[in-house]
Amino acid sequence: MIVASGSKVGRKMLERLLRKIEDRLAERKKVRNFKFGESWEEEVRELFFVPEFYDLIEKTHNFKQNRIDYVKSSLNPDYKFLCIYTNREIYVECKARDITKMLKKTSDFLDEYDKLANVDPKKQQQLDKENKYLQLLDLCSKEQFLRFKEISNETKVVFMVLLTSDHTYREDVISLIPIDELLSHQVFYPQILQYKIAESEVEPHQLWRNFVLFYVLPAHCIRCKKKIKYNNYNPFCFDCWKDWYNFKHFMHVEKFCHACGKSHGTTSIKPLCLDCFKKFPINLGLK
Repeated sequence: MIVASGSKVGRKMLERLLRKIEDRLAERKKVRNFKFGESWEEEVRELFFVPEFYDLIEKTHNFKQNRIDYVKSSLNPDYKFLCIYTNREIYVECKARDITKMLKKTSDFLDEYDKLANVDPKKQQQLDKENKYLQLLDLCSKEQFLRFKEISNETKVVFMVLLTSDHTYREDVISLIPIDELLSHQVFYPQILQYKIAESEVEPHQLWRNFVLFYVLPAHCIRCKKKIKYNNYNPFCFDCWKDWYNFKHFMHVEKFCHACGKSHGTTSIKPLCLDCFKKFPINLGLK
């Protein structure tokens, strides 16, 4: 009886201990979750663009300061840094988006889509059409994006550090996105995931290795043939991009091959002629 009683007490103690450990782990996970707003901007400096690698040159004013007396430079990205190892200036914009509802809607859509597979194919197609833009995220306002593009056109490098957070599973994803590679301020979530980075310092070699090709390979705007840097994700010069941005017709037929500049019916998502397509990797962006 004594052994049995001791065994029962020992089991209860073990269960209490396990519950405490689970609670501690849950608390630690909550602490690791990033905060939105100005707190996120501070964490980008403290955790990602750290003083060991990047000198802070400029920082835009916060909401409280701008409410009292608006500072026009606040139209610029949140930070301007000098990369110590390359002596190059970069701009960094900090954004955070809650994707909990979007992921829930996506899950519901997939469940319904599967149910209709063998029951009503026409209704399934209609459902697919209605949810075509389900995972499309607004990264910033159209006006703000245009300002970032203007800065990028001035041969300045602009990055967006984007936090996407799912509160259901307390899961955060950090993405480091070059503004120069985006055609629009609206981006599908799977594309954002291509730019995912670790939750640690952004080392200079990690920051720059993906952009060597853009500064070495010559290319052409697919609308006017102006010489530009190669960018398979954004094959327009700045002026032609502004015209394209007003309508965002991804399948609009343009005039030239992005790589060789020869006359060819290209589009913003298929900017190469067949010969160049065979020579070049289809995606020369971030890997």
